Amino acid sequence: MILVADSGSTKTEWWWYNENNELMKIITIGFNPYFIDSEGISSVLKTTLQPFINYQKIDKVFFYGSGCASQSNATIVEIACKQIFPNALKIEVYPDTLGCARAVFGLKEGIAGIMGTGSNAVYYDSKTTVECVPSLGYIIADEASGARFGTILIREYFKNEMPSDIKFEFEKKYNPKLEQVLDAVYRQSHPNRFLASFCDFLSVHKNHPYIDNIIRCEIRAFLKFQVCKCEDYKEYTLGLVGSVAYYLESFLREEAASMGIKVGKILRSPIEGLIEFHQNYN
Repeated sequence: MILVADSGSTKTEWWWYNENNELMKIITIGFNPYFIDSEGISSVLKTTLQPFINYQKIDKVFFYGSGCASQSNATIVEIACKQIFPNALKIEVYPDTLGCARAVFGLKEGIAGIMGTGSNAVYYDSKTTVECVPSLGYIIADEASGARFGTILIREYFKNEMPSDIKFEFEKKYNPKLEQVLDAVYRQSHPNRFLASFCDFLSVHKNHPYIDNIIRCEIRAFLKFQVCKCEDYKEYTLGLVGSVAYYLESFLREEAASMGIKVGKILRSPIEGLIEFHQNYN
């Protein structure tokens, strides 16, 4: 059986067809090898995945994940998967950008972008991806990502920059306390997940002029600093994956059109496209 995983910094979706040809899914936490090692990954999977899947019959594992672009990080995930699926003859770990590209383009070329907890964009030549500019992560870059939007909202709230009506709604939903926020960002693990948890506020209040401006400014920054860095970017279609891209689709298409960028598929998750890809080409 083939198992396909799509892992962001927040969650991992594991999909496979069982013996009755039924499509099955399990969701676990996300595994970014910048923040967790092989033992940590396998320890989690032994309780959250292995007991709920016929793991001994899994013979191929295709894992797409954030933080998996380097060979050293990919090896961290590969070692963990070998411990969980001892009978797998093939375990392949790829960066999430390649998963995005395969999901939206299949075997066609284009520019593939991710807008979820983090963000990134790469050129896809139908086989491999080419990084147009380095991915700098949520502290330095990740424009228009969930973590970036969360950072802006938190900053605007505590710096008293929010309009009174938006501030009221923000307090009603989150009741943020400065000490708790600083602890989550600077002391606890996975601050990017914490910051991204505020992102859904945008989609609820996206028609407010203040929120509208925040969304558009960040999307323009994403397009300028990531997509436009790809050579001949206007010659290719931009395909996107991620919950942020999915819920802010109308803003994305409008801002991209104003910059001469063609937008194709926008998927909330790449997993269905990846399952189809591996059924057809493996």
